[in-house]
Amino acid sequence: MSGAKAHYTEAEIEQIPTQDLLLLYKSTGCQELKWPLVLRYVGLVKSIALQVRGVYSSFAQVDDIINEGVLALVGAVDKFDPDKGIKFETFVSKRIRGAVIDLARRQDWVP
Repeated sequence: MSGAKAHYTEAEIEQIPTQDLLLLYKSTGCQELKWPLVLRYVGLVKSIALQVRGVYSSFAQVDDIINEGVLALVGAVDKFDPDKGIKFETFVSKRIRGAVIDLARRQDWVP
């Protein structure tokens, strides 16, 4: 990471390793880096959605769980603090699972 630029091409963004892209986004706040970063973690969201679908299958479709997970992922990218010494994957996994549980609670008619 040689410094912040005003604009990045898609090719430049694709060449940046994921961890470096996350740190670059956190240091610059450049919004054009956010969505490529989020898209790199959509596979993680899908994986978690498939893991929890058995538990929450009566409440939500897998697509609804994935949508909720992507929203949690977008928020997690902004809230992540690399100085805390925890991996982003660990941080975002917990946030996604929490979002899925919240989704199930919202859809359950029994308090």
